[in-house]
Amino acid sequence: MFDLFTVEAYYQNYNGKIAQFPIQDNDTNIISYTPVNLDKTVEFGFDFSTYFNVTDDWSIYFVTSFYNLKEETNFGNASVKQDQWSNYSVLQNDIVFLKDKSLSANLTLTWVGKNLQGLSISEDRLVSYLSISKTILNKKATISLLVSDLFNMHDFDVTNRYLN
Repeated sequence: MFDLFTVEAYYQNYNGKIAQFPIQDNDTNIISYTPVNLDKTVEFGFDFSTYFNVTDDWSIYFVTSFYNLKEETNFGNASVKQDQWSNYSVLQNDIVFLKDKSLSANLTLTWVGKNLQGLSISEDRLVSYLSISKTILNKKATISLLVSDLFNMHDFDVTNRYLN
């Protein structure tokens, strides 16, 4: 049943990553987005991926990554350090129908767990797509229909909490 799977572990440690930070002037309540080079970024995690055929007409691709991201930088006289464990997973189903395989469907679900991006915390989100395609005119043309955000979970909040 399982034709192939991969397990990986990784570690990255780098300096100078560029990020846009919202910085608030507390006297005027004005927020300005400022490009900043992070002093240090460390990321490590574990990945698993597989692709297999459930039947001759149905295939599944699945990948999941559990990872930790740590970021730190200096804002003049204050140091900011944040870290966050997260999960990123994709489940993709491809199914073909009819004897001539001219009708196909794809359902893709992508989970992005709460994560850290440039000292900003992005909340959980589920990205979802359902597409149906039908070839016509002896496979010279295709009609497709795509529906996204099936569970109304594409939107997410971003929080910035550092300094004051």
